[in-house]
Amino acid sequence: MSNLSIGLAYKAVFTYLKHYWQQHQDEDDLGGLLNAMDPFLWKDGSPADKTVVKDFIDIVKGISISKDEVELNEGFGIMINYLEKQLDWLRLETIIDRLKIIYSEQSPEEWAYWTTNWLQTTDRD
Repeated sequence: MSNLSIGLAYKAVFTYLKHYWQQHQDEDDLGGLLNAMDPFLWKDGSPADKTVVKDFIDIVKGISISKDEVELNEGFGIMINYLEKQLDWLRLETIIDRLKIIYSEQSPEEWAYWTTNWLQTTDRD
């Protein structure tokens, strides 16, 4: 699999950030963002704050080659851009800096590998 739907990419980003936050709970306002963007909160898959999904879609459409899907190797960069868009209402500088370091040290294939493994352990929609 080389592409994800925007909805599935959103869930992958949420899950990655949630795992990251569980290890670094003292960082910035990531917990607040996760509460707002949680796609597993309601049965229909909608988050508590629907504007966070719109922000994500806007980022994907501005970056993604296909505009309707996310290539696996684009996902990590999209996640960083998404977090940067949230800076006007959240303190996320520390996590963004750390994720940029992680991004510079890993290949896009590592994100694709993580996402592929995650897909094997979750419902797709």
